[in-house]
Amino acid sequence: MLYAEDYKRGEFLVQMKNEQRKVKNDCGVELPDNLPNALTLLPLLDDREFLEELVVRMYIPALEIMVKEFETSRIALKTKVRKKKQKVIIQEDMKNKNAYQFALQATLSVLQADYQVSTYKSQEIKADPLSSFLPNCEGSCATTNEPVKIN
Repeated sequence: MLYAEDYKRGEFLVQMKNEQRKVKNDCGVELPDNLPNALTLLPLLDDREFLEELVVRMYIPALEIMVKEFETSRIALKTKVRKKKQKVIIQEDMKNKNAYQFALQATLSVLQADYQVSTYKSQEIKADPLSSFLPNCEGSCATTNEPVKIN
């Protein structure tokens, strides 16, 4: 959701898979952070504090990023790049080019309404939003440049 292909995403995926497995939420062949899998996890979590922190620090920021991609300027830039780099047909006159836009906006609105965003916004945010989710990170999961010895 938030880490693209950064190594932290791998750590996040491992923890999400563990959480999905704990509540027996079958993700099928999709990754555990796939939006439908992530959303179906929410009602299965018993720990309300963990649930709220996960939604406020991970889900809401990820959805905000997704929704921003539908801003007129972002769509115009993507259209320009597609026209230049690829041979694509773009229906210019379509008012709503992507039906997912409204589903994502609605999901974001529901999560913002249902979870106490202010509870976590007012607290000091740790350097790494995953520090409480990932074990042994102590605020950072940075690795050293030391070579790993494999026997």
